[in-house]
Amino acid sequence: MSDEVRGMTTNERLGHFGLFAEWDAAVIARDSERMVSTLMKAQFTKDEAAWISATVLKSPSTYGF
Repeated sequence: MSDEVRGMTTNERLGHFGLFAEWDAAVIARDSERMVSTLMKAQFTKDEAAWISATVLKSPSTYGF
């Protein structure tokens, strides 16, 4: 992970890397593989990305989906 994203929230990283549209499409499709892939582009580890994706998919409405 680069120093520039260390400490950023998920949304801040998605915005920083211009990944909001890709993330939203993956979540709306309930495509966990795409969700993990997108988060890894935002410099999350595979384990972090899998945990975030599973958390969002447990309760999408909590996250605005």
